[in-house]
Amino acid sequence: MAEVGNPTPEAGMNPVPADSTGVTPPDSASLATDSVVAEPPVVEENHPEETPKSDILALVTIKAGDRLASFAKQYYGHKFFWVYIYQYNQDIISDPNNIPIGTELRIPDPGLYGIDATDRSSIDKAAALQSQILGKFSK
Repeated sequence: MAEVGNPTPEAGMNPVPADSTGVTPPDSASLATDSVVAEPPVVEENHPEETPKSDILALVTIKAGDRLASFAKQYYGHKFFWVYIYQYNQDIISDPNNIPIGTELRIPDPGLYGIDATDRSSIDKAAALQSQILGKFSK
């Protein structure tokens, strides 16, 4: 028989540990190595080559004697491409033949309209559009 102050389990019974959850607490050494350390957020730097391309190639201010065709020649390599400058700025330009001095225009990126001065079909397309636009403003 067992002593009264220290009971022993009877046959077929397993002793129940003092912590009945069955979870063994980790030792302090494993806490330091197993814990997740929050790292500072990664800050990505802006690189010009990765920045989304703007739809605007340039901004120009109309001066006396300026023509859309001269801007088209300067920026796109052919004067017929003025039609795309006009289309892109229709909210500002009411008449492509009469743009007030001091008006600021946006020169659109050539990729928006498929502008290619080395491609005859691109020039022909602009020429056809030119006839259509000028037909609206002929007197």
